[in-house]
Amino acid sequence: MIRVHLDQAASILQAGGVVIFPTETVYGIGANACSNEACRKIYQYKGRPPDNPLIVHVYSNEELAKYAKLSLEASKVIEAFTPGPLTIIAQRIDADVLPENREPSAIADVPCCGKKTIALRIPSHSIARSLLRMCKLPIAAPSANVSGKLSPSDFDMARYNFANTQLPMLDGGVCEFGIESTIVSFIDEPRILRTGYISAEDIYKRTGVDVSVGLSRGGTPGSGYKHYTPEVDLIVYARIDDIISSLGKRSGIIAFEQDKQKLENMHIPQECIIRFVANNADYSRRLYQLLHECRHMENIFAPYVKDSQFGLQERLEKAMTDAFL
Repeated sequence: MIRVHLDQAASILQAGGVVIFPTETVYGIGANACSNEACRKIYQYKGRPPDNPLIVHVYSNEELAKYAKLSLEASKVIEAFTPGPLTIIAQRIDADVLPENREPSAIADVPCCGKKTIALRIPSHSIARSLLRMCKLPIAAPSANVSGKLSPSDFDMARYNFANTQLPMLDGGVCEFGIESTIVSFIDEPRILRTGYISAEDIYKRTGVDVSVGLSRGGTPGSGYKHYTPEVDLIVYARIDDIISSLGKRSGIIAFEQDKQKLENMHIPQECIIRFVANNADYSRRLYQLLHECRHMENIFAPYVKDSQFGLQERLEKAMTDAFL
């Protein structure tokens, strides 16, 4: 990994290279979305299945409209929540145009996996926006991790994920939200395919658009495969009392602050790591960091949250290996 400046990163992208950069959600590994060759490099670095599309990052609403057919409902949601942690899926504007007849600035087929749909978002992170403005390209960028593993929500995690490469990387410190964007499909009826910080309730309150939640099993960025898995087994629990007999000598424990007194009264092995979270929002923001911090433990115990808010339930269910529920 090589730390670079913004102007260097923009030049690398323009030359067909790959750059790791921060967003408000997690760090991304990006390439020129107009180049099939450049986007294939992302799949190679991540070991990403070739039928798993990439999210294309753009700078403005005008660019969204350049690449996708936007319904009135999609336009309302975009206006309310972008720039920010939202990805929309819509019909590609040039889906029926043969590749050889498309403009050079058209989105390539590789990031869309040859589909007639496209995943787009406008990031709010200042570094990501500066990079988009400087390189003057749409950037295809999934999370900067080996496919299926933890998404990096800070610079050190991203550096750890690609420590054995010479990939250029922009340092943006800790990501604001720490969890991937909410994905809303506007193909047919509006539907959330991946939960995140923005909920269906948030969308309805601010726009009046009624969005159902029907998580995708495939064909959507970040779906259809094992995801968010830490390096050791993750066991989720409903009650802190249920895990005591199962703790190893070196277990990682994530718990809500309300259970702090209870844990202090238990006989927890000294070599265990205990980390407390204040509430669901704090838990969501720090989830990947905490799982990464506990990677040297025998296993990790984390509280289960049965709520789509902040995307916690989906992440925990995909990452867990066992449960006390």
